[in-house]
Amino acid sequence: MTGAMYAAIAGLKTHMSKMNVTGHNIANDNTNGYKNQRTVFKDAMYTMYSNGSNGTEVVGGKNPSQIGYGSQVSSIDLNMSTGTYAPGNPMDCMISGDGFFMVGDKDVADVIDPLDPTSLKTLKLTRVGDMDFRADGYLVDGSGGVIYGFLAVGVDEMTGDPIMSDQLVPIRLPRIEQAVINTDTGVEIELAADEEPPDDVAWEYRNVVRYPVANTFDEDGTTVTGNIRLRDYWAAEQLDENGSPQADAVNNLAFANLDSISIDTASGRISGITKDTDQQITIGFL
Repeated sequence: MTGAMYAAIAGLKTHMSKMNVTGHNIANDNTNGYKNQRTVFKDAMYTMYSNGSNGTEVVGGKNPSQIGYGSQVSSIDLNMSTGTYAPGNPMDCMISGDGFFMVGDKDVADVIDPLDPTSLKTLKLTRVGDMDFRADGYLVDGSGGVIYGFLAVGVDEMTGDPIMSDQLVPIRLPRIEQAVINTDTGVEIELAADEEPPDDVAWEYRNVVRYPVANTFDEDGTTVTGNIRLRDYWAAEQLDENGSPQADAVNNLAFANLDSISIDTASGRISGITKDTDQQITIGFL
């Protein structure tokens, strides 16, 4: 009788665990990004009641007799299948299938090393895609965490395709700067800081997208090759006498004001159209 009671109690405890998991699923029915769980049972250990035997020339073999001690929880699994999608704003995303968004603080990029996978532990993984660009230009989630991905650092002049950085960095809007444009060719006329536009060509001021430069500089202002990191430097010329980036020169450039920002469902490409010039640009990739 004692063994029967223990077996029954073990079953009750196991079903209580399943009820707890079910209650947790019900409580999070409207939680964004929640993945429901399921409880898998298995039978508990057995005690031998009588041993089995091999058959003889006259009789067949006798199977062993065992008495079990009830059931127990084998595992509590996550259901990672794609759920329903109810976007609240145009930048909301949902992952279809496996995968996570990577979220972290702004300064985490300084410690991420592409050659050291353990450095990625500084980032958090989430399935919740409530994203939006904020006033400081960063793409963040509802909790203020910065979304990480790969930024565009320019445009290929031959193909028009974006040139992407291979460093994992916070997604941020490019900046806009007024530049002198040759109206006949549409090409920017590069001028020194105190140089006036030329008189012998037709030109006008236009807003031009300035992408971040994928360079890192040492103490002398020399570009360091090898493990290239993407810094928040928007022009290589914006260095002071000691070779350090001029923060004021960077901050004086406004972020691009974009319409119709969208995220491609197949590639994770984030793009938008500039309000002033109706130019379609690529911001980066998730």
